[in-house]
Amino acid sequence: MPENVSQSPSRSNADVAQQALKERVKELQAFYGLSEVVEREDVSLEEIYQTLAAILLRSWKNEEITCARVVVGGREFCTDNFAESPWMQSAPVKVNGVVIGTIDVGYLEESPEEDEGPFLIEERRLIDSLAERLGRIIERKQADEKLLFQASLLEAVEQAVIVTKPDGQIIYWNSFAEKLYGWSADEAIGKNIVGLTKPHVSETRSKEILEQIGAGHRGTNEYNIQHRDGAIIPVLVTHSPIYNDEGDLTAIIGASVDLTERKQMEAQSRNTQRLESIGTLAGGVAHEINNPLMGMMNYAELVKDEVQDQKLVDYLTGIGTEGNRIATIVRNLLSFSRQRGESYRPTGVRDIIEKSLSLVGSTMRGDQITIEIDIPEELPQVKCNDQEIQQVVINLLTNAHDALNTRYSEYDENKIIRIAASAFEKDGEPWIRTTVEDHGSGIPEDVAARIFDPFFSTKPRNEGTGLGLSISFGIMSEHAGKLTMESALGEYTRFHMDLPQDAKREGIPQEEAS
Repeated sequence: MPENVSQSPSRSNADVAQQALKERVKELQAFYGLSEVVEREDVSLEEIYQTLAAILLRSWKNEEITCARVVVGGREFCTDNFAESPWMQSAPVKVNGVVIGTIDVGYLEESPEEDEGPFLIEERRLIDSLAERLGRIIERKQADEKLLFQASLLEAVEQAVIVTKPDGQIIYWNSFAEKLYGWSADEAIGKNIVGLTKPHVSETRSKEILEQIGAGHRGTNEYNIQHRDGAIIPVLVTHSPIYNDEGDLTAIIGASVDLTERKQMEAQSRNTQRLESIGTLAGGVAHEINNPLMGMMNYAELVKDEVQDQKLVDYLTGIGTEGNRIATIVRNLLSFSRQRGESYRPTGVRDIIEKSLSLVGSTMRGDQITIEIDIPEELPQVKCNDQEIQQVVINLLTNAHDALNTRYSEYDENKIIRIAASAFEKDGEPWIRTTVEDHGSGIPEDVAARIFDPFFSTKPRNEGTGLGLSISFGIMSEHAGKLTMESALGEYTRFHMDLPQDAKREGIPQEEAS
């Protein structure tokens, strides 16, 4: 009986089912291969494109004559055997709805007709699915790169950027926040922002601020927050709410700026302006007082020469003594107010210290005060008006002397004044710091805030005028330097004289070292 060459309907259906199963397996293998490469953390889009081209090569019915190409943004990623062919199957790659490329699969030789030219309907579904999947991969990669870029910006900015949930739980904490607040990101994330930074506002005020942000209010506020080490830091915080597509509040972002340096500069500026204003007034007052004062003292001397009564002579002598005291105040006022025109010349800090001690050293020794000096021989000279800087040093030594005598009436091993000098750099320029330190009773905070104010003094009326430190502050400012103080109550007081090595001031003659 001759063999029947035609297939039975049941055989045909089985073949179709078997072919469909085979294509389904290829489809799953293609998606698995693509997923496997995409899941690698360090994989680039270029590697994904090239891998996809190789996957396509193995996924079509006639693999031995198949070639493939992925085109994205004008760049081509092809299999080694790729060539343009009249038998091509393509699918567009879309990113956010915009076509940015294609996936192309071709046969290098003519093949029997199938559902779509030489290609199966399953192959059409596969190339369309892979093109759609590739578009989503590109979208995700671009979103990830955008997030990484934005995160790098948040890390690079010199502000403490913190993101919290609406209830205040921290979910992002950049490196500058670590520096400003003292807590690492690992330690901060998950904590409550109010509990961690302890802003010096009431709990009620904290809740009000969070409620305002939750209601859509953006704001900028100054707070005193607590560093991890307990230090109080003034900060300026700008905060904004973050909403999702449904309009629900999802997070709050805040950027904090450390105001410490700005506050210090503002305080110094206010102090300088106050000194300038008072200096102008003081100069006028001093001139008005000086002339009648001289007349009063001269008349007292003339009368004293004429009277015989010793009691009257004593009274007149007292008038002269008090007049001299007033004259000293007047000279200080004039020194405080006048514009100095003396020349600046290179001078060694050690020379200034030694000249100052030649004037006040005997007083120190008489009160059993030990002077310790630590000034390197190789310390560079500083260009300054040496007489004015000497005036500052003498004033600081006198204050240290008085502080030690107040605490120690007799000899004590801690009755020491230490004078040290060293070089340092500020903004790339060489500076010299001279420090005068004593271990007296220290300076209370309320007093420290006013020590550079003219006429402010903690000494009895007949022992101080309250002009010494204000004049010293003015001298240092004129030298483009700084006079600062640090003190621990009951432990020590340190005054730092910071001078630029080359202090040039407009209108002042500059002399070279001889």
